Amino acid sequence: RVFETICEIAETKIDVLVQLWKELFEEDIGKDHIAKLIDHSSAFFSEIVAETEERKSFILGRIESLKKEKENLKRLLKEEVDDVPYNDVPLYTLQVQIDESLNELREKLRQRHVQIEKFLKDQETLCIELGELPRALHADPLPSEAEMNAFADHLERLSNLRFKRLEEIIELREEVKKLMRMLEITIYDEHDQHLVNSDNLKPSRGNIQKLKDLVGLFQGQFNQMRYQIEDMRKRLLQL
Repeated sequence: RVFETICEIAETKIDVLVQLWKELFEEDIGKDHIAKLIDHSSAFFSEIVAETEERKSFILGRIESLKKEKENLKRLLKEEVDDVPYNDVPLYTLQVQIDESLNELREKLRQRHVQIEKFLKDQETLCIELGELPRALHADPLPSEAEMNAFADHLERLSNLRFKRLEEIIELREEVKKLMRMLEITIYDEHDQHLVNSDNLKPSRGNIQKLKDLVGLFQGQFNQMRYQIEDMRKRLLQL
């Protein structure tokens, strides 16, 4: 029906044009215009065909790209995806159907990447505070559900370790301050003041060991002082 309609339109318009050219020009000029009309018509349809072929090529390329994306999503998420039935549907419709069929997998992948990013950020914060080495968690290949759960357990252990070390720091600081009171001394070293009084002391192994060393130093001084007192007491008793 489209062909017949176009033919009817062309026939009507051409009759009008030919009549106008007869009225306007000599016969040879009219024939020249008709020849140009044929050329223009042929060029017009050739241009439409070329544009349509280009569009078809683009859609086919997009379909292949979507197929590759589907295989990559299957690989990353380790999930099977049902193929879109072709069933002689138009290429553009097939492109849309494949594209829409991947939306759920894309969302799963996005959420997994967001979770991985959060895990890595939380780990970075804890490891900087604790002075511990981070554990790898790669986005490709995507970690399995079991690996994600294991990493979550790892973060929980780091968090518990942080809490335990903070408690240990509090206890060591209290011990240091108690020994300072008994020794009637004051810390003047800036680094030692930071260890004993800073609110931003990182709960690292190194800082805890330094506090233990400080406790050991003051404990040794206190024991030495107590020994000297006992020795002086004995001398006084003898006198």
